[in-house]
Amino acid sequence: FPSHDSENNVDYYVDHGTLLGIYREKDIILDDNDVDICVFDTQEFHDKIPKMKKELNKKNLVIEKQTWSAYRVYYPPFRYFCDIYLVRKDGYMIRDAVTPKSDIPISLVGKKSIIKWKDVDVKCPEKIHDLLVFRYGEDYMIPKRGFKGNI
Repeated sequence: FPSHDSENNVDYYVDHGTLLGIYREKDIILDDNDVDICVFDTQEFHDKIPKMKKELNKKNLVIEKQTWSAYRVYYPPFRYFCDIYLVRKDGYMIRDAVTPKSDIPISLVGKKSIIKWKDVDVKCPEKIHDLLVFRYGEDYMIPKRGFKGNI
């Protein structure tokens, strides 16, 4: 997905378990079967989906709109996938597609930062530590099997 960022001009950032894994473990969390990406829910983004769908299909990837506010990208058979959460700005908050409990203060995302992961630049929220504390608590650096944080 990051390689398509400049090509399709998609403003995204990683969040949830993907952000936690990249920051804490410098990798995807063991036994995690998805990647979590957030994009702002705009008509401009939805208008880009047909072009993205064609590009992804060339790589044998499928993109589908979910019944909740997200798209899912996967390679059949469906084992690992990428959820593209559609988030929206609402005053001082970013409303998340998961549950109201997973809404975050917009100040935590800020101007975004870049983390190098396996030689790929990945866009992350500006205040990574503060966001991870908000989602997972002060002890987020300690792995807790099955703990999903504040969702």
